[in-house]
Amino acid sequence: MAKKFADDEIDEVLNSIEKFDSDGIRFIHLKDNVKKNFVKTKIAEFKLKDILVFLDENGLVQRIPFDDKPGFHDMTLYRISEKGRKLVAKFIRESREDWSKNSYLANILCQNCGYSYEIRIAYSEAVKTWAKSQRCPNCAIKGSLSTKL
Repeated sequence: MAKKFADDEIDEVLNSIEKFDSDGIRFIHLKDNVKKNFVKTKIAEFKLKDILVFLDENGLVQRIPFDDKPGFHDMTLYRISEKGRKLVAKFIRESREDWSKNSYLANILCQNCGYSYEIRIAYSEAVKTWAKSQRCPNCAIKGSLSTKL
């Protein structure tokens, strides 16, 4: 059975490792980093170890042991892999972007005139429900919007 972690916990650990790029970060420093008050999400040491195992098994980080002994040594080095870098890049957003944790991006197409655009829709609404009550910004026909495939 796979362990489940909160997205913000995985994000916090990946971002902490990613800050050090190709130099990597030692386990002892990473452990201190995710337990301090300035971090968004505080993570206990036992959970950090589980997250690191999960990230290593899925190829998101590279684990470089300090010596040949198995387990978590304080001087074990962690580097973000190319796969991990790509994942972090997907969630980076610029300050000019209209982004809200309460919404998701949807590609909308008008069935009447063919006009398409992107819009953020609140998580509390489904696209189909939202589209029924909206008018197309191009032709002003109500209820002609659907998701663009």
